Amino acid sequence: MTTMAASLRRITSAARPARFATSRSFSTSPANQAVWGFVGLGRMGYPMAKNLRARIPKEDSLVVHDLNTKATAQFAKELGPQGVHVAETVREVAEKSETIITALPEPHHVRGVYANMLIPPTLLEQAGAQPRLFIDVSTIDPQSSLEVANAVQSTGQGKYVDAPMSGGVVGAEKGTLTFMVGAPDDIIDRVREILSMMGKRTVHLGPASSGLKGKLANNYLLAINNIATAEAMNLGIQWGLEPKALAGLINTATGKCWPSEVNNPVPGVVEGSPASRGYEGGFGLSLMNKDLKLALKGAEEYNIKLELGEPARAVYDAASEHPECTGKDFSVVYRVESCNVGWPGSLGSGARVAGRPRARPLLCLGLAKVTSTATTPARTMPELLEFILAHEDAFKSRGRLASLYSDFRIQQATNPDGYNANIVAWRQALTHATRAGLVPSQTGANNLLSLGTGEALLRELTSKDFGRPLALAAVVHDAATKKEMIPLKDFLAAKTSIYSRSWSLNPLSVLSWGLQQLGVIGGTTSQDHLAVGEFVVMANLEAASSAVIAQASNHTSVVDRIYSLDSFRAAFAHALTPSNELSPTDLSVLLTHLSRDKSALSYDPASQTIKLAPAHSATPAEPITQQDITIAHLRGLIASLTAQIPALTSRIASCDATARQAVASSPSSSKNNNNPAARTTALAALRSKKLAEQGLARRADALAQLEAVYARIEAAADNVEVVRAMEGSAGVLRALHARVGGAEGVADVVEALREEMGRADEVSEIVNEVGREGAGAGGVVDEDEVDEEFAVLERAERERVEAVEAERTRARLVEVERLEEEGRRRRVEREREVEEGKRRAEEEKAREHRKEAEEEQVLETSQELGRMSLDEDRPAEASKEQDGESEQRRLVPAE
Repeated sequence: MTTMAASLRRITSAARPARFATSRSFSTSPANQAVWGFVGLGRMGYPMAKNLRARIPKEDSLVVHDLNTKATAQFAKELGPQGVHVAETVREVAEKSETIITALPEPHHVRGVYANMLIPPTLLEQAGAQPRLFIDVSTIDPQSSLEVANAVQSTGQGKYVDAPMSGGVVGAEKGTLTFMVGAPDDIIDRVREILSMMGKRTVHLGPASSGLKGKLANNYLLAINNIATAEAMNLGIQWGLEPKALAGLINTATGKCWPSEVNNPVPGVVEGSPASRGYEGGFGLSLMNKDLKLALKGAEEYNIKLELGEPARAVYDAASEHPECTGKDFSVVYRVESCNVGWPGSLGSGARVAGRPRARPLLCLGLAKVTSTATTPARTMPELLEFILAHEDAFKSRGRLASLYSDFRIQQATNPDGYNANIVAWRQALTHATRAGLVPSQTGANNLLSLGTGEALLRELTSKDFGRPLALAAVVHDAATKKEMIPLKDFLAAKTSIYSRSWSLNPLSVLSWGLQQLGVIGGTTSQDHLAVGEFVVMANLEAASSAVIAQASNHTSVVDRIYSLDSFRAAFAHALTPSNELSPTDLSVLLTHLSRDKSALSYDPASQTIKLAPAHSATPAEPITQQDITIAHLRGLIASLTAQIPALTSRIASCDATARQAVASSPSSSKNNNNPAARTTALAALRSKKLAEQGLARRADALAQLEAVYARIEAAADNVEVVRAMEGSAGVLRALHARVGGAEGVADVVEALREEMGRADEVSEIVNEVGREGAGAGGVVDEDEVDEEFAVLERAERERVEAVEAERTRARLVEVERLEEEGRRRRVEREREVEEGKRRAEEEKAREHRKEAEEEQVLETSQELGRMSLDEDRPAEASKEQDGESEQRRLVPAE
């Protein structure tokens, strides 16, 4: 892919073509721009678009779009018709503009807008068209931004820049915003010039998604500092310190931060701050809560542990749910933190957020241990390689792994079977891993229908034991030559079906050229290099398209086969796998394949309407009509209203519960007590409940009307099909009647048939007459004899049946007698066993008695022998004692 610098060129005002005629490359000078695009005229986007229109040359044009038609009408009215064009769709903005700026609230809005802008046919289809410059200033999660960047890069329709801004509505109105930019180095100067027309400062942080990562990291810190400042001020005030004195100390010491110095959350501390104006203006609480959740989501996707993230989210959620905090500056969390103090500006003495326990200072509970990415256990193996080793049989043997990771390209001539086995193993592994959403790309987004090649893929396949796969380029080359993988750009740009003969006239030359441009084909000296590319995996694409066709075959109505782009994405996002959604690039590839190669649907990019072909029919899908566009829009409205009803129902239940809890938790039930805070909470919740109930009723009525209209349209469409079938049937009958000559022709045929049948009867009668004469000559059969013989046969059959039945009865009686005899025998055996058991028990008992008697006799004998031995030993002992005394007398000398 050529660099952006090579595609830049200056367009002088003298050579400027007619506006909206064709799109040209963006140049290095904004003065040379002819057409600018801006999508999203919300609170931030509206003043940004105004500043942009005011600072671009007067002869330039600004194309704007927003779903809120009142905003676009007001914008056109305020700035005048000169130089402002309101587009019907975002696709129109992309087609007519050279630089497109998007300012949208949520990630799914960004994905949807860019999917609609990049959907086939390509923006570069017209002769002389050049890549666009897309600048997204929305604050979304990094992963969604990477998906969009990957879609822009893989389709080759331009360059994508993420540039979230900071400065709020005031900064947008005054043109003093700060933009944090993620963009390639070769276009950053151009981006700075453009953003300088809407802001004051631009900070370049790196490649795609770097701007978002920088902003979310900063706002995560800001969210924590804001809570910490609120708690520190609350802590000092409870101790009796004067608020301004405490803030002055903090701002001259090490605790100084932006929330303490500029946006102090305590009313009256900083004059002019949102807290001193009733928390009006500033950075909205809902926006801070959104940015905090986006930061936590991004941290989770990158396996980064944030100890303070969840407690901080709980604080901002608690504040967001309270009616007195809604729509306020994010420093209003001080009201939650100080609610047990009764300090001016708090929610009131004893007040708390309904349904939640009293807020406690989060940072006073002890030092939290913050675990950074350095302390997070690192994965010992890349996720992609781990998946392949676990699911692919060819990769479970160490010997096979050594072969698969070697430079086996030399085996193509020496061992073709081994070479092909390795090629097939790698191709299957990459196909399955792509379907699982594990194959990375340069921008980090993972597609299910296309495979990204490059350094990121090699890194994810690197083995600790075998290093990098040295022949991966050969695997991709082989798959491309066999049309099992097709370069994404070639696939999207093809005008004819990939199954047509013209597509396969000379695939090797076309694919080899494309692969050489990507650097995939090379000699053995560059086997460790795999250039960046994107290839459609045909096996996955075929599986996804088959799943879509199979799922669509369940539609019984004509109108059920009509979709808007959003409803199609929602219906078939999990067509390939239940666990992974199709990316915008996948959706583009799938729609191209189904419309161009399968003729399974028709797609109108301008209206973003899709019409499926009839199920189980070889007839291709009919072109999109205005009626189809209206039906798709109607279905979209019904889906939107249907999705809103559960949310409103939940809102009503939540408000009701909040009111009941506020009343129940208040001591106002006592005659002598009154709790104004609880009363205020309950009344606010009840007002919200009433508003939600009114909104629910309006939406339910509108939904009922739309569904009734849709039902009538569905019935009318079915009637059209019935009438069409009847017309066809009438034509068939007309042709068949013509073939038989009408009623007169049938009458002639019947009359001729009757004549022939009469002749046949005459012939048969003559033949039968001859037969009867022959029978009379040979004798007549006696019918009585026949009847007697038949009676004999019947009697024999009855006797046979009776004999069989008698034999069966006898056999049953014999069986009964046998069973009874068997029963008697078993009873006798059981009785004999019982008697035998008793006898054995008695014998055992007798043996035990005899044994006990013998033991007693032995014991008595032993005792008797013991007594006898004692009696015999006594005289000997006495004699010994006398001898001893005599000896002693002999030894003692005389005195």
